[in-house]
Amino acid sequence: MTSFATNITRVLRGTVAAQLLLLVAMPVITRLFSPANFGAVQALQSVLTFLLVCSALRLEVAILSETEEEIDALVATCFWICCATSGIVALSIAVWELVAGAGDTSLGGLVYLVPFSMLFAGLGLIVSYLVLRSHLFDVGAGAKIAQAASYSGAAILFGLISPAAIGLGFADLFGKAIYWFVCFRNLAIGKGLKLSSLDWSRAKAVIGRHRQLVCVSLPGALINVLGSSYTPMMLLLLFSASEAGHYALIERMIGGPVGMVSGAASQVFMADFSAMGRNNPGAQKTQFRSLVLNQLKLAVLPAVGFFFAAPAVIPWIFGSEWELAGRYAQIMTPLFVASFVVGPVNMALTIAGFQSIQFVWDAGRLIAIAAVWWFVFDTKMNSTSALSIYCAAAVVCFAVYLFVTDRALAKRAFMEESL
Repeated sequence: MTSFATNITRVLRGTVAAQLLLLVAMPVITRLFSPANFGAVQALQSVLTFLLVCSALRLEVAILSETEEEIDALVATCFWICCATSGIVALSIAVWELVAGAGDTSLGGLVYLVPFSMLFAGLGLIVSYLVLRSHLFDVGAGAKIAQAASYSGAAILFGLISPAAIGLGFADLFGKAIYWFVCFRNLAIGKGLKLSSLDWSRAKAVIGRHRQLVCVSLPGALINVLGSSYTPMMLLLLFSASEAGHYALIERMIGGPVGMVSGAASQVFMADFSAMGRNNPGAQKTQFRSLVLNQLKLAVLPAVGFFFAAPAVIPWIFGSEWELAGRYAQIMTPLFVASFVVGPVNMALTIAGFQSIQFVWDAGRLIAIAAVWWFVFDTKMNSTSALSIYCAAAVVCFAVYLFVTDRALAKRAFMEESL
């Protein structure tokens, strides 16, 4: 556990530094761009998050467990699939523009950034798994700092020149490109990583060997992303870009740090958890329970303080026009706690080989979230009431995930002990 904590600290150094950069820059950025600008970019992120799952057909997950003999073929396959899927999206947008006008949507000109953001985010995801596999946590931390600095600098520059949603979109794209470049450069120097030409026979073998990821994990992940990206899109569609923008600010400034801290624990957890799966599957249950309990202990007290302080502190930091964001932050506090606890272990079922269980949970959560927003639409409630109901449903779904995962790992441990 000491090694686990040490590795988390290594990742967190970069995570905290990156978030501090954003915290310093964001009060400037929120005074240059309107809530509506943030809402439009949040809609772009929702679309991108969905597409990102398809970028390498989930084969990038196999990087953690692939053998040394086949890792080069897997990485090359992931890289070229990512390029191909981004190209397909670019071609689709070009056809859409010719037929109906792709820019004539709520995203406006941001839609043209989608394939480029998908490409660099997908490549960044591939190299991030390589970083985890090699336990190069300092490289990942440095890349996060570079991404935060690049985004902040570009956003402020675009805001000073011409404050519009497209400027925020370009800043986000630039940050993703920098993240990929920093990781790839360090992997190329330190591990001799190179992008080999595609060997079709080996690529087919790679896909066949990991077809469970493509056939089961990919649909489940798409359903999972739909469940998580449903809310910003529904806020935009049912209410306004401004209300979606208030939500986007809280997601970035509060959900971002929560995600970064839990993500740091997740990176170390996935590396260790996958190694246990190869060497000692029965120990996975103990590691899962220990991490969940530790995360819960860390979250409770800060969450109570944040709940009472958020309505006053948020508009004071980011400007008076962001008062609604403070109320949203208070409502979303229980969800942030749940995300902090579940985030580090959200790949446990997939890595442990329980893709079918993961798929059922993903589908169940999507149905629950869709039902919530249908109820909101039918009753025509306001955005704060809608967000309250959504957060309650999401917390219940996370609790079910923890219970189901614990039971699955406990059953595996019992079977291992019986052998």
